[in-house]
Amino acid sequence: MLLPQLGTVVTGVLALIAEMLRRPVWARWITIGGLLVAAGLAVPRLGHVDTVFSGTFRVDELSTWRL
Repeated sequence: MLLPQLGTVVTGVLALIAEMLRRPVWARWITIGGLLVAAGLAVPRLGHVDTVFSGTFRVDELSTWRL
C-alpha cells in the first residue's frame, strides 16, 4: 500500500543527488521514470480502501484521483 509513496520519496532523493552531482539531465530522467513507476504502482490501488499503522495512514476514495 505504501509503495507509490515510497517510490515518490526515493525518486525525489535520487533526483536531488543527481542535481548535487551536477547531472541535470540524469535528474530529469530519474524524476520522469520514478514518477511513472509510482503512478504505475498507484493505479491498481484505485478503488481499494486500506489503512496501515494502526489506522493513522488511510487510502480511500477521497485520497485517490476519482472524480
